[in-house]
Amino acid sequence: MARHMTPTTPAETRTDIARILGLRSGDRVCLIGSGGKSTLMSALAGCFPSLPVLLGTTTKIFAPSPQSYRAFLDQVAAEDLLCAWAEKRHAPEPGIYLACGRAISSGSGRTTPNAKPTAPSEREMHWFHEARNNSQALPSGASAKSVDEAMAAYKLLPLPHKIYENLSGHDGPFRLLLLEADGSRMLPLKGWGPQEPVVPDFTTVTIGVIPVRLLGRPLDSRHVHRWPVFKELSGLREGEELQADHLAAVISGSCGLFAHARGRKILFFSQIEDAVALDQASRVVDALSPETLANLDCIVAGSARHGRAIRMQGADTNGPPQRARTANAIQEGV
Repeated sequence: MARHMTPTTPAETRTDIARILGLRSGDRVCLIGSGGKSTLMSALAGCFPSLPVLLGTTTKIFAPSPQSYRAFLDQVAAEDLLCAWAEKRHAPEPGIYLACGRAISSGSGRTTPNAKPTAPSEREMHWFHEARNNSQALPSGASAKSVDEAMAAYKLLPLPHKIYENLSGHDGPFRLLLLEADGSRMLPLKGWGPQEPVVPDFTTVTIGVIPVRLLGRPLDSRHVHRWPVFKELSGLREGEELQADHLAAVISGSCGLFAHARGRKILFFSQIEDAVALDQASRVVDALSPETLANLDCIVAGSARHGRAIRMQGADTNGPPQRARTANAIQEGV
């Protein structure tokens, strides 16, 4: 039986995922894809305790827990910080900061301009997820529209791209920028419209996040955002079980995961918590074309929730890639 990855301490997390992904001070990172972006972004933000780190979005994101970041910057606060930086070059204290526009109702009742937005509770998140896919989960008298409206009350909007650019990089007050640049409506997989994902020109690293846990299962719109587009990208037929070559097509297609990527391109297989999942990720890598492999700077499998990762392929390794398939490889891979 495959053993599950054991949780790590925060100190171990700092030495794992960010190092394996090759992130460094000055990077502007966009996370795209599905099934684990927010968890990975949070894990990466905690990997740089000595730096001021900025989180944001180019689409819409749920307001994270107020305890997970030091301060919230709306557009006014962000512009004030930029003015102070231009005059005195005084960097923010080390820590995690969130810079977004507010949803229409997220700031209601607040008196402080940069007060932290309200985050949905775990119970509300579970209800949103169930109600999106199962009409019987809706409270009596509710409609699908009311679910969308309830979700929107907790969503934060993007700031102008130029603000994110000026706030970050080697010449900005924040030494690392992490942007969630894609949305999948809380579903594990997705297909992309022509304008998705939204990756700004200044991006230095694009991390494509994709889970493999649905391999071997028949899919439908309950599992996939933009289901018709996904079917076309993957070649999956109605009622057919998802296979490694389907996910490989989604990753490498001209309209697929990395179609709008910029900078260094990293493929991250998310929610890898045992040897079975690691073997599934390996099968997807084996199905990727040589051209796709050559276009990727790094391929990593891991669990952001547990703070562990293993590099499967990439030029940054000392020695051969860590294409391990044993039951304890995911525990000992880093």
